[in-house]
Amino acid sequence: MFSSDILIQISPYLWLTAGAFVVLALGLFVQNEKKPLFVLITCMFLLLSILSMFCIGDPVYIMNGLLLHDKFGCWFAVLLLVSLFVVVMMIPYQTKLVAEYPSAVLSLLLMSACGGLFMIFSNHLVVFFVGLELLSIPLYVLVGLGHHKGKSSEASFKYFLLGAVAAAVFIYGTALIWSSTSSMRIDELFEIFRSPLYQTLPKTFWFGLSLVVVSLLFKLGVFPFHFWIPDVYEAAPASINAWMSTASKIAVVGVLIRLFYMFPVLDSFEPEHVTSKWMITMGVFSIFSMMWGSIGGLYQKDFKRLLGYSTISHMGYVLMFISSTFGKSYDETFEVLFFYLCIYVIANLVMFLLISQSEEKQDVTVDNCKGLVTSHPVIALGFAFGLLSLAGLPPFAGFVAKFKLFYFVIGQGGIYLVIFAILSSIISVVYYFRILANMFLEDGHTTFQVQQEGRRIWLILFLAFLLILFGILPQIVQNWLF
Repeated sequence: MFSSDILIQISPYLWLTAGAFVVLALGLFVQNEKKPLFVLITCMFLLLSILSMFCIGDPVYIMNGLLLHDKFGCWFAVLLLVSLFVVVMMIPYQTKLVAEYPSAVLSLLLMSACGGLFMIFSNHLVVFFVGLELLSIPLYVLVGLGHHKGKSSEASFKYFLLGAVAAAVFIYGTALIWSSTSSMRIDELFEIFRSPLYQTLPKTFWFGLSLVVVSLLFKLGVFPFHFWIPDVYEAAPASINAWMSTASKIAVVGVLIRLFYMFPVLDSFEPEHVTSKWMITMGVFSIFSMMWGSIGGLYQKDFKRLLGYSTISHMGYVLMFISSTFGKSYDETFEVLFFYLCIYVIANLVMFLLISQSEEKQDVTVDNCKGLVTSHPVIALGFAFGLLSLAGLPPFAGFVAKFKLFYFVIGQGGIYLVIFAILSSIISVVYYFRILANMFLEDGHTTFQVQQEGRRIWLILFLAFLLILFGILPQIVQNWLF
């Protein structure tokens, strides 16, 4: 029997799981036309999961130490669930995406969110793997629900195949770590790293840790493990992209910070030191990711594919930050990273959810946005806010987020990384401004058609307004959280 304390501790996962089954069962008895009821129940369970998270004391180990609930992981989890809340509210429910099976789609999204929570709070590599698959498997299905059936099915199968390879790499790496240390608990590995045993770890351990990190970089979409992102983003429904581009990134970043926090602090930068080698390797990955995402986006015509390359570039910025945080405490790094992720999540939600309001009628490309401001000025304004924030231009929040990120990395001696990051940002501004020029400066009749009622657009615009509010008053987020 579970005690009341244990039930409270696992309640965030229970609410999401219960919500998934309730919504799925409801589809057997309620007609699909009553989609607002499905949405209402899904949002209710999401809110219950968020509220129950604050009823748990922190830090506290849950389920015999398999999960670690702390305030840093809690805010990552809240960001993940709030992003799903927005996606559920904004999904165009009269489209083919959920016209026939809304309960199944919402149930899969709730189970995917539950997997994300397992990833964020995991203190054991096997629990993390379970969460990783629980987050990913629903996405393999949802990617195939795009309106281009052939292209969507191909992208879904490709995503599944590559995801299965990444999962196998993770399992093999975990097995090597266990054989080298007789442990798969992250806190026990932390103790090993901060003891003299750190110097005696066998090569099999480092090879296993490398495989685990590679599988995480695949989910993050960092070069050279990025090749699935443009195709999957192009074929998947934009509203599913809004969830996919935020959920896996939030969860994986939370785990990477936890893993690299294990490394001992460097007194001096010595190339032969193990920590230094890891910092250099992660820095190289970040440089290639930033540059590849920026240059690759220059040649894209499809809007969602372009945003895929933008994601590759932004994950390069995140990895640049992570490569500078080896051995740093959460208190030193969390504020900067979390603020950046918040702005990234809001901007991506704005962009993909605006696209979702039109994609059922036609493919959204850079060209068919010409003259958008004349026919749909409100939508053009939303796109402008999202693009300018992704570009990192003042007074939008993306500028503040990038400035904080770059300033921290420079303070850790990563000036060369910041130089590449600034160069990448300058290149990416070109394709962001090309879209804006088409929307605001080009004459002609736009083919961009909006199928959704106005209130959904205004809700999305509220998110876009937050991008400029947090850019002018970033202390709102900082004072609230820290």
